[in-house]
Amino acid sequence: MGWHMVDDWYKGKSCAYCQKPFCEIHWLDRQPALRGPDRNTAQRSEIPPENWPYVFQNFLPVCWNCFIAKSYRRPHPEQLVDRRWERGVGGAYVPKEPADDVPQKPVGDNQPQDTH
Repeated sequence: MGWHMVDDWYKGKSCAYCQKPFCEIHWLDRQPALRGPDRNTAQRSEIPPENWPYVFQNFLPVCWNCFIAKSYRRPHPEQLVDRRWERGVGGAYVPKEPADDVPQKPVGDNQPQDTH
């Protein structure tokens, strides 16, 4: 019965980070996670069943990919680069704006730049 409650809760929702909708849940290998009011993520297995009613009211769903990325980001923030993305036509991700940390080559400039 518990699995059905959790499965039903995810249906019709989207990931709190990437907005990808939840369709079929892969409970054995790519379990979705949850984001609490404190903005920390946790897997369903870390939450006792008696706390599920509170979780269903106060937490947001997180897909497996975003959970793994956020789990790596917390202990290693210096190894990651933030880039802002949005969905373009057809659902593909496109940059919102050029990243500040990536040098941009001027359009139409084919001359080598002097670095001295």
